[in-house]
Amino acid sequence: MRETAQGKAQKQTAIDYLKTTLKPGDRIYGIVRSVSRSGMSQTIDFYFFNCEDSVDARGCREPYHAYLSGSIAAALALPRTDRGALKVRGCGLHHVVHHLSWVLFQEGSALKAETL
Repeated sequence: MRETAQGKAQKQTAIDYLKTTLKPGDRIYGIVRSVSRSGMSQTIDFYFFNCEDSVDARGCREPYHAYLSGSIAAALALPRTDRGALKVRGCGLHHVVHHLSWVLFQEGSALKAETL
C-alpha cells in the first residue's frame, strides 16, 4: 500500500513533534489496556512524564506530561482502537519504543520503556 502525500505529511509532523518532546535517555511509559486471548496482541496507551526540565510561566518547575499514542501511531504507521490506544502485535511496548527510538534517533536503545 502506497503512502499518500497527506499521510507522509502527518507522519513527518508526528516525528517532528516527538523529536521536540523526547530526547535520548527519556523513558516512555505504557499502559496496557487489553491483551488478546492468545497473548499475541495488545492495546497500549503511551505517555511521557518529565519532572526535571519543565518550567511554568512564573519560572517554577512543573511536572510535564504528554499523551503520545496518536503521535507514535502516525510516526510508525500503527493502527489505533476507537479509544485511541495503539493496536500492537508481538512483543508489544518494548518493540514499539525500540522502533520509535530508531525512527527518531537512529539508535534502538536511545529511549527506555516502562509499563505502568
